[in-house]
Amino acid sequence: MHVIAHGAPGRVGFAAGEWSHETLARDAGDLAAIGRALAENGDLRCGAATPAAARAGRRLSRRLSEATGAYVAAATARIGAAALGGRWEIVAVGLLPEPPLTGAGRESYSGLLADFDLTLTGTIGTGGAPATNTFYVVDTTGTARIVSSFQLPNKATGAAPTNFSVIVTVPSSTDNYTIYDSSFNVVGTISGWRLYSCSPH
Repeated sequence: MHVIAHGAPGRVGFAAGEWSHETLARDAGDLAAIGRALAENGDLRCGAATPAAARAGRRLSRRLSEATGAYVAAATARIGAAALGGRWEIVAVGLLPEPPLTGAGRESYSGLLADFDLTLTGTIGTGGAPATNTFYVVDTTGTARIVSSFQLPNKATGAAPTNFSVIVTVPSSTDNYTIYDSSFNVVGTISGWRLYSCSPH
């Protein structure tokens, strides 16, 4: 069974949450069901970025194997386009499973399966948060694409400025990002891990 997702050492990330050492006990029933659904010699292959790297990654692989009752192979390096430093190797002791994509699929994949948590801070100005207070983080390195979004709380018009801090997940620590409001106005940029002018009002 192939699992293709974003990840980091000791983490496999999904839109609805993640697998990590801290979450496996919560998901024990679901993971056991996955294990029962596999064939007798079936295995779990985590095609996510570096979930098996470092001590946290090795612990996650061991715990996933225990929870599913299946052999677990996971990536120790970044998964994705070779031009960006990625590989399609899911390794384990004595085993080198086939990649989860065909040769053509690997050649046409232009990104990396990775994620990084980034804390954004700023101020909601005196005008109050807009009626639609969803903001979009757009990767502006290469072809622009939305990679994350976040919401800010509503605030009464005329109230004092309010500081905020939110955590967003982005695919690379080296790309540049622009933050847009729901009307596609620029409200901030992220460059070199510094946030510039994120003050929606």
